[in-house]
Amino acid sequence: MRAFAQYRWNGEDFLSFSLSRLQWEASAGSAVPITRKWNRDRDITMETKKYIEHTCMIHLLDSLSFEAKESQKTVQPTAAVFTKRSLNPGKVILTCLVSGFHCSNTTVEVYQDDDIITEEDGLLSSGIRPNGDGTCQLRKSLDISNSTEASYSCEVLFGSLKQLVKWDGKIWDRAEPKQDYDMRHHYWFLMASLVLVIALSLVFLIWILRRRLCTQANQRTKDSISAGI
Repeated sequence: MRAFAQYRWNGEDFLSFSLSRLQWEASAGSAVPITRKWNRDRDITMETKKYIEHTCMIHLLDSLSFEAKESQKTVQPTAAVFTKRSLNPGKVILTCLVSGFHCSNTTVEVYQDDDIITEEDGLLSSGIRPNGDGTCQLRKSLDISNSTEASYSCEVLFGSLKQLVKWDGKIWDRAEPKQDYDMRHHYWFLMASLVLVIALSLVFLIWILRRRLCTQANQRTKDSISAGI
């Protein structure tokens, strides 16, 4: 492993340090005054040499060691197999969802009984997608008959370990939550309509009462004037 010191400016090579010659070298004309100044300062030269040969190498080795340990850790992925209603009549969508695995050493297979289902059988794959924590996820799905008697399962191979998750035969009906939502929607619509009717009735009643009171007051005024005359 070899460390080096090199600087760039605006995307172009600017200057670098030569360990063999122990001096700064300009890669652009504008860097010449800087290299002349730094090469006259022996302290800068020796500090740069020390940083490249020792400090930088220590940081690089620590980083590589940490990366190697992280890659060797066994991550236990989570897997789930479920079905939901399909737009195709008489069909449901079988889905195998695996998440939390290393992106390079995991294989996911979907089985019907003891047979592997492939793309030729209509199996769709989302492809490996990254999670926010550095792991990955994968989703595979297939349209199957809603009256199937076959057994479906999802097998996850990660490293030397294997995880098998079977479909429980249940179907998640997306229509049920929608019906619940519609019932709540109608309920609140009826309640709002009722409140509006009550409010309008109160306003109308108050208007009638005020008009009657005004009429009675006007009548009393006329009676008083007539009595005075």
